[in-house]
Amino acid sequence: MKKFIEEKHDLLAGILAAMALIAIVCEVAFGGFAKENVVGGIKDISGVLIDVLVLFIAASAFIRKPVNFKAKFNKAMDSIKEKYNPLLVEDKKEGVIRYNIASNSDVLFSQTGKSYKRIFELAENKPEEIRFYINKSFFDQKGGNEFNASEIANQIATRLANVYKYEVTPNQNKENYELHVKFNKPIETDDDINALVSLIDYTILLFIARNKS
Repeated sequence: MKKFIEEKHDLLAGILAAMALIAIVCEVAFGGFAKENVVGGIKDISGVLIDVLVLFIAASAFIRKPVNFKAKFNKAMDSIKEKYNPLLVEDKKEGVIRYNIASNSDVLFSQTGKSYKRIFELAENKPEEIRFYINKSFFDQKGGNEFNASEIANQIATRLANVYKYEVTPNQNKENYELHVKFNKPIETDDDINALVSLIDYTILLFIARNKS
């Protein structure tokens, strides 16, 4: 029903207005087209048109049209890509939106990125969550025994959950970890997408803060 109203609201408005106008014209005709009846009919017609207009303006405020998520998201990410260039790059893959990050965070100054691996991924249409990846190559490029994927994942998950109030779950992925960030509601509006991009920006900053390259 909601979808029908969204797609056909102009048609419905026209039908309602036409029915009201026919009823008013009939009322005037049955009254013999007397001057006072005609004037009253015109007044009634004006009132009907105003009521119909107000009705559908109000309806449009409550019925949010779905957005093209991928297109809106890519546009919103432009500023983030520019901010972290060339640390962060898009990895075009069918069915998902994926971004990779260079293993060396000093690429922000040296402009020479090394060993790009995915940092986050989400479905390209109606995503329900976003996944961030804790990779040893980024957090401990020099090697050694200091890398603790579980500790890093849990610390970042706690920060994200506290700041953004999402459900954030660390999951082990072989020797590394993933962070599953579950959205509280469907991503449907520009504000939803902007909030998601803000989350991504903040998470990248947390990654850089923990980088040991």
